[in-house]
Amino acid sequence: MPPGLSAAARAVYEGELGAAWETYRALSGILKEDTHRILGEIRHLTPNASEKRRKKVARESEKKAIELARYVIPVAAFTSMVHTLSGIVLHRLRRMMRTGDAPTEAVVRGHGRWSTA
Repeated sequence: MPPGLSAAARAVYEGELGAAWETYRALSGILKEDTHRILGEIRHLTPNASEKRRKKVARESEKKAIELARYVIPVAAFTSMVHTLSGIVLHRLRRMMRTGDAPTEAVVRGHGRWSTA
């Protein structure tokens, strides 16, 4: 939440973020069928394919649909991304979060993951 918003501005902000998340969920569902069809063609998924192979393509298509739908989520929305990185990269990211035009927005607050000290 950006600091200093009036009650009316906060209501608009929260309402628009909620609408964006709903659009994201709807778009993910719409794209899932198309991505499954396309990946099925690319992976040559036939009716005789094993259950394991079918599940793998289904999961991959769901991930692709979610990835594509993320473009409707506004920059202001809180999201999570999980990936592995080295200690030196973590150190550099911590230093970089205090630079740029919006250092306040770059710091994750209230989750205990980053320190601004």
